[in-house]
Amino acid sequence: MLAVGFADDVRHFTAVAVWLRDKFGHRIRVATHPDYQAQVEGCRLEYFSLDGRCKQHGGQYGGGCGDYDAFDAQEWIKSRGPAEREKWKESVYAMLEDSWRACVAPFSDGSPFIADAIVACHKEFAHLHCAEKLGVPVHVLSR
Repeated sequence: MLAVGFADDVRHFTAVAVWLRDKFGHRIRVATHPDYQAQVEGCRLEYFSLDGRCKQHGGQYGGGCGDYDAFDAQEWIKSRGPAEREKWKESVYAMLEDSWRACVAPFSDGSPFIADAIVACHKEFAHLHCAEKLGVPVHVLSR
């Protein structure tokens, strides 16, 4: 699960993850910002860090953490100089890489992991690319 956004967004994801674990026995990784690690682990779910995503992208380029709905990337890019646009591109690449690692990096106990489905927040933008590359279904969860 790629949970990007505020605490309420992550809370909805953990509720669905707990239901999937308890009802169907799935082992679920919830990838989100470090601010929500305790919330995820408090539900006895596997946490994966999407470190820096909120501070690096959301805070600099479009409002607060997870406030991508109001962010118009094309307008932002047009209004910036070349150095700032390059920095933004590097940031986006880092976020795509973060999301990809969330889908394929081993579990914290060292056991292998490759996502067989992706559930993502509408504020996440790498989920479609990851699902396409893995050939797995994707579901967008919105509250």
